Amino acid sequence: MPDALPLGSVRLRIHRGHKVAFIKVTHLGPLRKRWKRLSRVEAAKHFGPLPDGAIVTQKDGDPLNVAPDNLAVIPRIEPLKQTLAANPALEAKRRANVSKAASRMVKPLNRLRARIDRSVHIRRGQFYAVCHATQIVIFVPCRTKHQARRFSDVEEFRHLRLDVVRGDKVEDECPDYRRQIPDEGQAWKWGKRRNVARLSESGPDA
Repeated sequence: MPDALPLGSVRLRIHRGHKVAFIKVTHLGPLRKRWKRLSRVEAAKHFGPLPDGAIVTQKDGDPLNVAPDNLAVIPRIEPLKQTLAANPALEAKRRANVSKAASRMVKPLNRLRARIDRSVHIRRGQFYAVCHATQIVIFVPCRTKHQARRFSDVEEFRHLRLDVVRGDKVEDECPDYRRQIPDEGQAWKWGKRRNVARLSESGPDA
């Protein structure tokens, strides 16, 4: 699309319900990139290059007044702070939304942290199924001895003779044992109280 206006031409556009002055700075590139806000061009001319994320505002509120003493370069967050300070109800709503968003992020992170902790560190107050013959520790913390014994019902460990060892004795009695995490019962493994035998009967593709 031809644009025959010379460099330095100024035109007014309606932006968010207000008249804003734009100046032509180049003949190259798309039309929308050939024009820049006059206030930003004047601010860069008098104050130097604008920082990233900075906006140029007029002190008297007139978007057409681009006199150097009427321009102010502020961070983009400042207008939002002023709006929230003038509207306490809006600020309360924003805080509530931030709190909800934070809780949605924190809960999955806490679950992931607990999952990593269970798979890396020995939980001294819980029980582990151990096979001394093959020197294997089924690295799934169980709250009770009965839960740990249920691993003998899983097809993967049915051929092993499993003993139950408390977590604080695993490091002493099984220092060089290989840690093994079962392929089945993944959901139960991370703290959901589900029957390991039932999961093994359903098969890995269930």
